[in-house]
Amino acid sequence: MNEANSQIPEQWQGLEEKPNILWICTDQQRSDTLGCYGNAFVRTPTIDKLASEGVLFEQAFAQNSLCTPSRGSFLTGRYPSTNRLRQNGQLCPPDIRILPKMLAERGYVCGLSGKLHLSPCDMRFQNTQTKDDWWRYKNDYYFWGTEKRLDDGYAEFYWNHAPGSGSNQYCSDYNRWVQERGGEIQYPKRGDCNSVVNGMPDELHQTTWAVDQAINFMQRHKDMHYPWLFSLNIFDPHPHFDPEPSFLEPYLNKLDDIPLPAYVDGENEKKPQHHQKEHGVVEWSDHDKKMMVAAYWAMCDHIDHHMKRLFDALEASGQKDNTIIIFHSDHGELLGDHNKSPKGPFLYDCSVRVPLIISWPGHIAQGKRVKGLVELTDIAPTLNDYLDLGEEGSMQGISLREVLEDPKDTEHVRENAYCEYHNSNPHKGQRIYLNMLRTETHKIIVAHSTNEGELYDLVKDPGEHHNLWDDPDYAAIKCDLLLQLSHRQAFTTDPLPERIGIY
Repeated sequence: MNEANSQIPEQWQGLEEKPNILWICTDQQRSDTLGCYGNAFVRTPTIDKLASEGVLFEQAFAQNSLCTPSRGSFLTGRYPSTNRLRQNGQLCPPDIRILPKMLAERGYVCGLSGKLHLSPCDMRFQNTQTKDDWWRYKNDYYFWGTEKRLDDGYAEFYWNHAPGSGSNQYCSDYNRWVQERGGEIQYPKRGDCNSVVNGMPDELHQTTWAVDQAINFMQRHKDMHYPWLFSLNIFDPHPHFDPEPSFLEPYLNKLDDIPLPAYVDGENEKKPQHHQKEHGVVEWSDHDKKMMVAAYWAMCDHIDHHMKRLFDALEASGQKDNTIIIFHSDHGELLGDHNKSPKGPFLYDCSVRVPLIISWPGHIAQGKRVKGLVELTDIAPTLNDYLDLGEEGSMQGISLREVLEDPKDTEHVRENAYCEYHNSNPHKGQRIYLNMLRTETHKIIVAHSTNEGELYDLVKDPGEHHNLWDDPDYAAIKCDLLLQLSHRQAFTTDPLPERIGIY
């Protein structure tokens, strides 16, 4: 042991050889919002460059269309039903072990900016007389304090659930940051549409603040004998549709070119009952719909602008070559497709298909595009594999290490992707339980509460407009997909506690 290493405590020996992890999760960003995913309207050169330096997964799927179940899933490598974290607003089971906790136990220093959202800061049910009248109360009754911390492993925790949310403004690091700069969080209405408001200026924006915290963290912990993980959780492009005004401006001159949301008149009449009851935007004008799309894209462009700042700071600190960068979102956004917005019990690709890009210079392939199906449950097992954590016994996803390192294998990873929606959001007068299975060519969704379902031929109908559930010509395909779905549901059984004997 050399003299320098002799000064390092024994439990930290070898840590300096471990990579840092910069884990970026945006909120509610569908995959078709980036240039590298084929969108010709957006301006995302920084994330496009990240894809050229790493591996882009063309078909990555979240395991739920809402925040808490999805975040619990990708942070553990386990499915929402396994975690018992199936719903927004649900208290997180205290025995959940997320990846930052596993790393902290092994000497990593972990930090976070934004929301973790594994526990509620929304107290509507607790502060109202019945669980059926929650929508009657203004924000002051429910956004109350921070989300309850679990044993999450974060040594630095710069929390903000959502910019400017009711009574929690004084508990939010972001809100205090704005106030310290003499600002006020406000979203002025626009005079040119009903679907979009003006967002905060760049110098006071939540994305600016969140990236600032990441940069400061990286600079504080460089040249240390331990590695770090930072969870950068940006709230955008989550609605409301409130882009930084200068980023919306370029789209206003090309609104005529922006396509309307994808909707076939009458399509929801042949789908399960909740499709007729939830989240309609049909009353909006075409102008309002195009403004919504433009605002959403502008929010994604603004994120990309700050990714350049972030990645430049990482490189300037000398840590880029030893840092795994993961970029993805927790779930997608309906954005008017199927006459729906913003999210809910709809497991269309626009709701659950997200960007996923992983980069680690010198260790994984560069400029590779993986066409095969993957899940966000696969992120934690991949990190477990690279970092030798020995936690695979608790995880249900698969390691993507082989496909990350092989520059040629791009076609096949999984046979199918699986998604759940188990009463994940409160819905007036109904409880909605869904399970979804998607292959390369078809998708099936079972609506358990009403004994209905959806079946889509993704080759003939990639937009998922025509429900074939009752089509006799698809009976054999339907039976095969139901069998595959039943297998996937069986394998969501909790692998813990691990077996230690024969009997």
